[in-house]
Amino acid sequence: MTNQPPDPAHSAGQTAPPAAYSFPRYLAAKKSIDDRALNCAVWSQLQHSLAGLPAGRPLQVLEIGAGIGTMIERTLAWELLSSAEYLAIDAQPENIAWAGQRLPEWAVAHGWAVGRSEPRPSEQHAPLPAPVTRLVLACGASEVNVELQTINSKTFRPSSSSGVKPSR
Repeated sequence: MTNQPPDPAHSAGQTAPPAAYSFPRYLAAKKSIDDRALNCAVWSQLQHSLAGLPAGRPLQVLEIGAGIGTMIERTLAWELLSSAEYLAIDAQPENIAWAGQRLPEWAVAHGWAVGRSEPRPSEQHAPLPAPVTRLVLACGASEVNVELQTINSKTFRPSSSSGVKPSR
């Protein structure tokens, strides 16, 4: 006999979950709940603010903790972005890998044309810390350039030009 506490799953007659229950799968499963939990007043204000921006220059969006890309899907489905450069970063490579597969499939299913883009000229010789997926999503007059990237949260430091001071 051991001195370890009983496993609640076994004591309830349940088996342990299969390894296929990954964190990205959990994020995908809870998307509809997250959609319902969003504050409609905030989204309405965001839509109003974005409509008032001057045309001609793409909106630059940075999403930290992008998960599997569900926020990108929302902004496209709810027509919040018409011209944007969207950088989505996450510390978990499996999340970004799911986003890289999931987003093009979602976009095509919702009428968006999907292309892949090449690194910018300034990045041609710069070493990237992790693989980057670059997508060009187009629908009607809308074009959104999406970059999906994994970051190392232990070594990530904002650039000094960002105006954000790293904590010490």
